[in-house]
Amino acid sequence: MVYITKNACSNFKKVLGNVWYTIVKAFNITSYDCPIQAGTYKTTGVDLKEFEDLNYPKVYFYGKYRATYKIKNEENKVFSCCIVEFSLVRPWEKSI
Repeated sequence: MVYITKNACSNFKKVLGNVWYTIVKAFNITSYDCPIQAGTYKTTGVDLKEFEDLNYPKVYFYGKYRATYKIKNEENKVFSCCIVEFSLVRPWEKSI
């Protein structure tokens, strides 16, 4: 699946739903609005239970998942990238 959009911050905010406010609060960002001001933001942690309120499916198949996020500027050049991989295994199986 490929999701291409402009206005990354506001669209990310829509995808995250109420989790957006949890993340902003956890990283001590001063405003809930987009764009987020440039700066260095640190957190001492986020309660993962809060992520149950994402605007994502709540049921997944067991297996390996990979997501690649690329943020491009107006000249279509990548200036930020994040790759996330995780495995969902049955309780009696070993990690992949």
